[in-house]
Amino acid sequence: MDIKNYKIVGVSVEVRLFGTKLPELFKGFETERAQKPEFVAELYSGEKLYQSCYGIEYTVAQGYVFGSRQQPRTRMLCSPEWDKIYIENCSCCEDGVMELFLVGFYTYMAGRGGILMHASLVEHMGSSIAFTADSGVGKTTQARLWERYMGAAILNGDKAYIQTPESEGKILAWGSPWKGSSPYAVNRCAPLKAIIVLEQAKSNSIRRLEPSEAVTKTLRHIFYPSWCEERTRSMLESADKLIAGVPVYLLGCLPDEEAVRITKKAVWGCLE
Repeated sequence: MDIKNYKIVGVSVEVRLFGTKLPELFKGFETERAQKPEFVAELYSGEKLYQSCYGIEYTVAQGYVFGSRQQPRTRMLCSPEWDKIYIENCSCCEDGVMELFLVGFYTYMAGRGGILMHASLVEHMGSSIAFTADSGVGKTTQARLWERYMGAAILNGDKAYIQTPESEGKILAWGSPWKGSSPYAVNRCAPLKAIIVLEQAKSNSIRRLEPSEAVTKTLRHIFYPSWCEERTRSMLESADKLIAGVPVYLLGCLPDEEAVRITKKAVWGCLE
């Protein structure tokens, strides 16, 4: 067994490898070993979860069992508390392993005020803004424009984690290892200053959404643990805090500098 340790969204994660290699996506998230890790993942190269009898596979383990759509033989068992996962047949397909790992991790995070959003994330002037939209609309494009024209740091290009506080405190946004087809995955957080919902348009315009509009436009881009009623309820409570605590804007945009500047002025009230 080989043990690797990571810090993901501020959570100590221990990955135990049994005859398999570590997924490449975790590079950049390494940390020292925690005395008591908060989240544990065991990855097996071969069969672990199921037994076979008379050609029938079965398991007596307690918890949730998931299968990968990309590689059906890669399967995962999650503990009832969601703080430990077991993934078998990891040598088949790294994408399948990371897909299942993400499911287990964001279900766990839902119980800690965490929200996984389909969004790119940039850090600027000590704060962050998240660009969310359907695939292909231009989340990563807008992030790159901010990098080019404002010197912003891109923390993630596809899936950003948002951490809501239990009581008083700032809402934080984190880069994560899950970056889609983009190369951006930075292990850093910054207070979330705004959410920008993107729409392609023939000209640039931006307006702040009313709470009812913000709910409709934003919640559809959140990943929900629909298989667990308790964690889904927790996620919705966190989403309520998010909408109440962070302004949401609708940006009809072109992929140009003006889109960056009108957003900067709307969110920060200045262009410098």
